Amino acid sequence: MGLSVSYFHLSKESFFEVKEKILNKGRVDIEKYSIEHFYIEKSFFGLEFILMKGLGHLFEGIFAPKTSICSINFESENFKKLSVDEQFELFDSIPQESYMSPDRILEIFDQLNELKPHKIDEWYDFEELNKNKIYPEIWHNDNSENKAFNARDLKENLIELKEFLKKVTQKRNSYIIVR
Repeated sequence: MGLSVSYFHLSKESFFEVKEKILNKGRVDIEKYSIEHFYIEKSFFGLEFILMKGLGHLFEGIFAPKTSICSINFESENFKKLSVDEQFELFDSIPQESYMSPDRILEIFDQLNELKPHKIDEWYDFEELNKNKIYPEIWHNDNSENKAFNARDLKENLIELKEFLKKVTQKRNSYIIVR
């Protein structure tokens, strides 16, 4: 199988309902609240790396946002006093969701909307991806239809991501939960 990332599009109202449930230490079925979702399997780290290379640090963390909903303050002194094992145990035991705000979504979409997929060919260097240990570390230059982890694969992911973000930005004040 391998790593994957999913974007769940939520209305502002649904987002705040989900947030309230998580802050009250409840688990949430995000799909129940989602208007639609977008999924990239395995190559999303490569796409993030290429976008950062070509467009800058605006794209850092687009598949793992630093903003999250969580009932625990990981910056608190109480949390920092815990052992590493206790921190991991607590981290794994509580509900939490990473998300992108409407402003962040619009900022990313504005940049991506101007980007033509052929720019990926200019920025793509399979040796650089592998050297930097970008998962899954099997990048190559064979752009055949039946091959993944290449420039063609990343261009397809970019086009799909742009289409998804366009839909999200058309519905003002939407949020994206990222898993």
